[in-house]
Amino acid sequence: MTSDCGKEMRLDEELAQILKIQLYLADPYRPWQRGGHENRNGLIQHYLPKRIDLSEFSSTHLNQIAISFNTRPRKCLDFQVRLEVYETIVSEPQNPSTVALGT
Repeated sequence: MTSDCGKEMRLDEELAQILKIQLYLADPYRPWQRGGHENRNGLIQHYLPKRIDLSEFSSTHLNQIAISFNTRPRKCLDFQVRLEVYETIVSEPQNPSTVALGT
């Protein structure tokens, strides 16, 4: 997981320990170190401009934006939608030798 130094990520090290993943901290004012974040931010700005007051939008409208954003085909997923990939993974039988049991 790549994180920046914002206060919203103050528990990121604890989260990394719980999920047993590596955490990489990006340097301040180095957006290229957080490529995925910056890409998502750019995509979100197609729907919502920077510094906009979200209280101006209904929850229905914001949910429609989220659905549109999350059902967008991704190049990194071979142009599949996240939900399609997730459903494929969930529907595949698990190989017991590759499943971590409580570790």
